[in-house]
Amino acid sequence: MEMEKVGLRVRESMIVVAEKQKYVQRLRSEKENAEKYIELNEKLKTHKASLIKKRFETAAEKIEGIEKEIKDRTSAMEEKSQLFEDKEKDLENREKMMKKVDEEIMQNYLGGKPVSADKIKNAIRKGTIDIAITPVRRPRSDMAW
Repeated sequence: MEMEKVGLRVRESMIVVAEKQKYVQRLRSEKENAEKYIELNEKLKTHKASLIKKRFETAAEKIEGIEKEIKDRTSAMEEKSQLFEDKEKDLENREKMMKKVDEEIMQNYLGGKPVSADKIKNAIRKGTIDIAITPVRRPRSDMAW
């Protein structure tokens, strides 16, 4: 009987030990899962940070591209503006020259000096373009009206 009691106790102890071993195994498994969770969570944070960095770099590149395009367009506009200003100055200089030519023709005519045909043609052309004069062609004597 005593032997039976001891055997019964040994079996009960073995059952308790087996249950505790199962419990310890579950705890180890939970610990491994928790460690994997922590590791994966850290990787997730790293990947999120990498993604944010990549998006930031891409946005910075786009901004640099836009700034370069703005700079190029501004430069092109400044060049065109300068070209326009140069053309305006040329036009003003031509107008001054034509006025001078007109005055020169008048001075020569009034002074009895000869006036070249080219100067007269240029003055007529300028006056026609400026709509200051309307040249009329003299009809030939043999044409019937």
